[in-house]
Amino acid sequence: MRLLLNALALAALLTLAAVTPASASTVKRSAVVQPGEGFRDLVAAPGEHPLLRRAPGSRPVPARARRRRSLLMFGQLSDPQLLDETSPARKEYLASEGDASWRPQEALTTQAADQLVRSLNRHRTSELTGARRRRARMRFTLVTGDLTDNAQLNESRWYLRLLEGGTLDPSSGVPGCDVPDPASRYFGVQDLDDFGAGVSAERLAGYWDPDRGAARGRYGDLRYPGLVERAQRQFTTEGLAMPWFSLLGNHEVLRQGFAAGDHPAFDDARATGCRKAFPSDALTPAKLGSRSQGQALERLASPEVISQLDRDSQPVLSDPARRIVSKAELKGLHGSADRRHGFGFVDPGEERRSSKSAGYYAWSPRPGVRMIALDTSAEGGRSFGNLDHPQYRWLARELDRNTSVSLDARGRARHDSDPDRLIVISGHHPLGGMSNEWADERSGPCTAVLPGGCDADPRSSRPVHRGNLGRASVLSLLQRYPGVVAYIAGHEHRNRVTPHFRRDGRAGLWEIVSASSIDSPSQARLIELMDNRDGTLSVFGTMVDHGAPLAPPVSGTPAAGMTEAQLASLSRALAANGPVARFAAEARGRRGDRNVELLLRDPRRLRAR
Repeated sequence: MRLLLNALALAALLTLAAVTPASASTVKRSAVVQPGEGFRDLVAAPGEHPLLRRAPGSRPVPARARRRRSLLMFGQLSDPQLLDETSPARKEYLASEGDASWRPQEALTTQAADQLVRSLNRHRTSELTGARRRRARMRFTLVTGDLTDNAQLNESRWYLRLLEGGTLDPSSGVPGCDVPDPASRYFGVQDLDDFGAGVSAERLAGYWDPDRGAARGRYGDLRYPGLVERAQRQFTTEGLAMPWFSLLGNHEVLRQGFAAGDHPAFDDARATGCRKAFPSDALTPAKLGSRSQGQALERLASPEVISQLDRDSQPVLSDPARRIVSKAELKGLHGSADRRHGFGFVDPGEERRSSKSAGYYAWSPRPGVRMIALDTSAEGGRSFGNLDHPQYRWLARELDRNTSVSLDARGRARHDSDPDRLIVISGHHPLGGMSNEWADERSGPCTAVLPGGCDADPRSSRPVHRGNLGRASVLSLLQRYPGVVAYIAGHEHRNRVTPHFRRDGRAGLWEIVSASSIDSPSQARLIELMDNRDGTLSVFGTMVDHGAPLAPPVSGTPAAGMTEAQLASLSRALAANGPVARFAAEARGRRGDRNVELLLRDPRRLRAR
């Protein structure tokens, strides 16, 4: 009987995979990594209906689905990390089983992100219904940072083309350097011929050459001849079919997401030059011996390590477009559409006082709802975020002017005549990831020679404010205003939903962290704010897979004939089996981190009492 039931279940899943559209949300169909040893396939699994999670003091009314109405629906796309894998300002030499300085799918980031954009476009109408069976339309997509990998100009141009649509050329390098095969368009760790002589087989086994296979890891024996060269071809992106608003992440501001622009291992002279440091036996993560990002930055800047990086370097094509981009320039690259994709909403006073480096803003997508986008990147260095003091003060003013009630530490209310709006906050870093105590001034001021990866704001950043640490944390500020209902973030490359409500129950919010495009499970999220018309609100979160086939091309398939969708499918499969496979398994999150209905009391009703 058990064998019969298993057979019926397998048949049902195969039927589901055959009839369900590839771009269906995970309410209708999901995908899981098959357990076992060796390379693990992704297989279709039943969909997941929203799991109800309740905030303190909220009570679900069974009939709410028949009378609720949608207040706002939007998409969230996070951490595509479109990367120039040939760039000399990368640190693949620090990759290890516990570190993602290199991934086997890195050459395929643009194709994977394009498939996720296409899937978001297929979800412009909500799967949820309200009163009279009405369905909302997606008003915009929130892009919560780390669109680039290395804060480079060419990577920034790629993500703008990805989101706006048109022809994207993911290759880099221009003629002028003495390289063995300038027509290759790829020079990097996924071509073992590019390594210097004398590197041990053990060290080489840490990097997958798809022409050869036999690397360490579950993906190691796969072979796709010509894959990295195929990945450099230009292709047509669809672009988002709705307005989109961009946030700054640490990878837009710092080299490799953690180093200031003047760091000698990552500066513009190295990034735009003709030599790239390759992994060697002389410099390994163990030999660097750092136990923290701060130590790594210090040791990578030492003359001994810089000399070793130069000895380990091999020729690559140079590219002036690998220079670092300043915040002001990046904002300008966004053009004029959709109010410059958010940056046109920057307060003019903040823009002037910050010397045009302010990357935080607010807007009202519809009456009664206020969106606040934060810049949580920390120019002082390291991947962790924070808010500098000028931005913290601006946030406090923005919160105050959009609600008529604020609470003190004892829960006592202060009333004024400001309008009452529901407030949704967004930032690249989750609250717990905003743990960086380094001030922006640590990186030094920006100059004409160094316009990015530095502190362009002439105002003092001190005291810096962390997410949920310290007396003046960002969370404690948000919890003073009952109108704040949600905080949307990325950065962690995993799905996570966390409640943050005051002990007195008078205010609080749901924190929604969504997975990345570059890593497993390669998903985006749909978010919809509903008024249940019974004294409660519901925030729905629904995961969306990209529309590429679950099964990648079989090993041995020549890559020259692969489509962009097949490249994206291979990217997703490699990510699920990558060097940090344990993290890939956890990134999907628990059941309550994916498709959810997050219930909370309607703060507008609370204020009326």
